[in-house]
Amino acid sequence: MLTRARDNVGLPTLIVVVLLALAPLVIGSAAGQSVIIVAMIYAVGAVGLDLLTGYSGQFSFGQFVYFATGAYIMASLEINAHLTWWVALIIAVLGSGLLAGLVGAAMVRLRFFGSAVGTFFLGAAVVDIISGSHLARWTGASNGLPVAPVSLGSLALTSGYGLYYTVLTGLVLATALCVRYTKIRAGVAARVVKESEIVAASMGIRVFREKLRAQVTGGLLAGLGGCLLAMNLGYLSPDTFDVSQSIELFAIVAVGGTGSIAGPILGALFFFGVTNSLPSGSSSELVFAL
Repeated sequence: MLTRARDNVGLPTLIVVVLLALAPLVIGSAAGQSVIIVAMIYAVGAVGLDLLTGYSGQFSFGQFVYFATGAYIMASLEINAHLTWWVALIIAVLGSGLLAGLVGAAMVRLRFFGSAVGTFFLGAAVVDIISGSHLARWTGASNGLPVAPVSLGSLALTSGYGLYYTVLTGLVLATALCVRYTKIRAGVAARVVKESEIVAASMGIRVFREKLRAQVTGGLLAGLGGCLLAMNLGYLSPDTFDVSQSIELFAIVAVGGTGSIAGPILGALFFFGVTNSLPSGSSSELVFAL
């Protein structure tokens, strides 16, 4: 997981995204497109985790916390506050980024797998909070929460080609942000921090700031992934955001290759392509085998 991050990631990422845009022309079955949709949703969070792990050298086994945050905020604001879906989505993504900043402020002080263990237990705690009675009005507790249908004019964005290209648009935005990050000063600084915090500090790089920036960016993208997941599912329950989902997301990044941006997208496609071809109940065995 500590492999050197790649510099020239734009072209491979563009090729993968273009192939995904053309995929519905080749894969006509609804089942096949559904698998790709789920893979792309996870890929949105995976590229953010890649930025966190592959470029700044931080570990997180609780990244699905921000998926849950984004999904529940969006769904709850639509149902309870009667906000339009795009306003709810923006607030949900920003809320996930804010939570990532608060959590990250503590986690960046932990080295290597200390932060991984900390975020793992955070993920378990969030599931308990979602299913508890204190926030039942907003989360539906163990009963779950419906997600309002999303449309753009007369085009439904929660099914068919509308959903496919909405998710693809989210993935394009996520990858564009990550590719841009690798080119700017912050991305270069993060890679120096990953190699050696002591060297980074001696060069005048604010280690805490750069690590926290990566945490927030990863949280924002995971929140976006959560919103897209909510649109795809149409109904949220605590079981949707089990801590094992965070392990799956980490496995996707590991299989695809860290520090590559395009790698986690391919990792997500491979993971869900394989798990959907296995007998029922075999997917969890594959995760731990990886």
